[in-house]
Amino acid sequence: MSEARSSCVPGGSAHSLREIVDIIAGILGKRVLTVPVPLGLAEAAVGLQEKLLSHPVIRREQIQRLREDKQYEYSPAADDLGYSPMQFNDGAAKLIRAMGFEVRRK
Repeated sequence: MSEARSSCVPGGSAHSLREIVDIIAGILGKRVLTVPVPLGLAEAAVGLQEKLLSHPVIRREQIQRLREDKQYEYSPAADDLGYSPMQFNDGAAKLIRAMGFEVRRK
């Protein structure tokens, strides 16, 4: 009997939050204005709202996760399961279409 192993099954591409917003806006054919905010300032603001609100809208851990490397090795899943990841823009367009929105650009 072979030993079981776990595998990462990430998407086919990793993107910053700004890139994700730009990709989705492009798929929807929308223009968006993004305003860069230093992560330290965002963490401080979120920490303050955590103290002021009984049900915070966002938590500090969510901002801290923006710093994490999102590239994962998936070759074991490809070898064991025939896994082939989808690129983010393709998956986002597919999901947006499934939600009933018009996909204007790909």
